[in-house]
Amino acid sequence: MTSGVSFEPGALVPGTKYRVVRQLGEGGMGVVYQVVKPPQIPGVMKVMSRQLAVHQEYRQRFVDEVRVLAQLEHPNIVRVFDYDALPDGTPFYVMELLTGRTVREALATMRHLPPRVAFEITRQLLEALHAAHTHEVPVVHRDIKPENIFLHSPRHGDPVVKLIDFGVVAFLDRQPEGAFVGTWSYAAPEQIRGEAATPMTDIYAVGLVLYEMLAGVGPFDHLEREMLVSHAHLTVAPPKITTFAPWVPRSIEQLIDAALSKEPSKRPRDAYAFSEQLFELEWASDGSDPGDLTREGPLSRVLT
Repeated sequence: MTSGVSFEPGALVPGTKYRVVRQLGEGGMGVVYQVVKPPQIPGVMKVMSRQLAVHQEYRQRFVDEVRVLAQLEHPNIVRVFDYDALPDGTPFYVMELLTGRTVREALATMRHLPPRVAFEITRQLLEALHAAHTHEVPVVHRDIKPENIFLHSPRHGDPVVKLIDFGVVAFLDRQPEGAFVGTWSYAAPEQIRGEAATPMTDIYAVGLVLYEMLAGVGPFDHLEREMLVSHAHLTVAPPKITTFAPWVPRSIEQLIDAALSKEPSKRPRDAYAFSEQLFELEWASDGSDPGDLTREGPLSRVLT
């Protein structure tokens, strides 16, 4: 399906002051452009597909994403600073321009991430989720995966983790049970069953991402078919991470095991608790103070 929206480089987006620099990508929900607004303010504009905009369900999903991102002001969540509609009614929003690469892109060039880098990424990711889960209007991301974790290298300051793509976000106060939403490889058992998502759903996915960053593979990567992957998440105990990464301390292995529990109540109680446990265990495992990680620039090792 084509988006029905197309702007050439240099063109002024109708009804706005944004000028297109280049098209960054196109997906099922619409087109993404790098734009600039006088006086040379860079941004990324996401324009919804015109074909989907006429369908209330899809339009509401797009509007929900905008609403969530506009309200969640947190250093580890991509920032939205404008949203509106084109003259024909097609909605769009503009977010900050990020420089760097995703965790997925980093993993593609490295066998696995250095442990302290993986821990720092996980902690910043958990801080973003804690903000989302405890916001005045609490939400669950539902699609935590390496592709949606961006390692941003700002012009000034230390590298920082940014959680992106809230396109399938769920509001805790209004989400019916039903069809599966998310990515099979990073879905919690209750998510696969079509049950209402909770913060524990995101915690499970964080455990999977941490596992993959340390081991270089996910626990069920050997299963090629989505049906087999979903069955494994539902019923199969994941192999111990030390099977692939024997250097991982037993205490960290146990924390990952807890995060990947089939029963939500057995996972870390929330994102904050998960982050605190990880901090304490990492410090205890190597005797160093992990508080200096960003200052020493471990994230910069995976940005180049």
